[in-house]
Formats: sequence, structure tokens, C-alpha cells
Amino acid sequence: MKENVWDKIANIYAKKKYFGRSLFEEEKKILNKLIKKDELILDAGCGAGRHVRFLSSKGFSVVGLDYSKKMIFNAKKLMNGLYVIGDIRELPFKDSVFDTTICLGNTIGSVEDVEIFLEKIINEMKRVTKNNLIIEFRSNGKKEIRRIGNKKYEVKTWKIEEVKNILSSLNLKFKIIKGKMLANSYFFYALCDLKNKK
Repeated sequence: MKENVWDKIANIYAKKKYFGRSLFEEEKKILNKLIKKDELILDAGCGAGRHVRFLSSKGFSVVGLDYSKKMIFNAKKLMNGLYVIGDIRELPFKDSVFDTTICLGNTIGSVEDVEIFLEKIINEMKRVTKNNLIIEFRSNGKKEIRRIGNKKYEVKTWKIEEVKNILSSLNLKFKIIKGKMLANSYFFYALCDLKNKK
């Protein structure tokens, strides 16, 4: 993950409330359905903290983690909360700390060399989580160049079958929900049930 890119984007990203607004509405519906009361939640790749703010407003205990120091700085300015600077490839938490871990938006696709690290990332999230993983992927199976302001960043995308094969190889019980079309690709969600083994 290229920290300098995200640190450069952080201030623009935090100020622009419209980024992915329709996608965020969809994510909120999914979170409302799937997350139970009294859960401790990890938002892995929290960015400027919009999911942390949303879940906190619903009464959940949430920890936001991001690789970018400036994203975390902006998240803290927008809402006081528990934020950690860290890498989703090597989470700085003990085993089974969280009830649910969410990893939404372009987080997974923005990890540097994600093709090499995807299984490790999912295993790390699984390691720190007791009940459920909610992981969002962008579709179409290639890399896309995205832009925020005048800053470019690269996002890896996947085909649903690729993700199904990876999750199956990790012996995860999961279901896939297809989500919104955005620009020239759509998002989909892998909902992994860690309580009930495959």
C-alpha cells in the first residue's frame, strides 16, 4: 500500500463528502442487516472514518484502522474515537478480539501487491475476528486507475469467481451479494460466517 499516495489524497478525501455517496447508502443497509447490537467492530481500512461514524451513531463500539497517518488524523478530527495506524496485511491485534470485521470501499483493491497478499489479508482479518467478515470488492478483474482531485491511485478489481475460489481455498463459509454499479464496474460483498465452519 503506497502510504504517500493516501497521505496526499487524505485531505481532499476528508473534505469531499460526496465520494461514493450512493455506494455508502448501500453499505449502510448491509451493515444495518448484518451487525448485531453489542458487537465490537473493526473497520479495516477506515480512511476518513465514515463507517466508524455511522456505526458509532448506531451505538456500536468500533475501532478504525488505516495505513495512512493523514487519513487517521482526518478521521479523528471528524469524530473522536479509537483509531489505529496499521497495515491490514499484519493487523496489530490479538486473536479473536472483534466480533465483526468490515473492509469496505476500495480498501482491498488499493493494497500494494494485493494479488500476492490477498489470502494473508483475509487470514489476518479472520484471525482477529470471532463471528463475521464483511469484505467489499470491486468487480471486472483488472486494475483501474482512479482519481481523487488531481491525484491518481490504482485499484485492483476481481471477478466474482476469483473471489469465490480464494474464499473456498481458505475454508470459509460465505455468500456473495452483488451490489451497485459505479462507473464501469460494480461492487460485491463477501459475507463470511466464522462461527459456522464450512
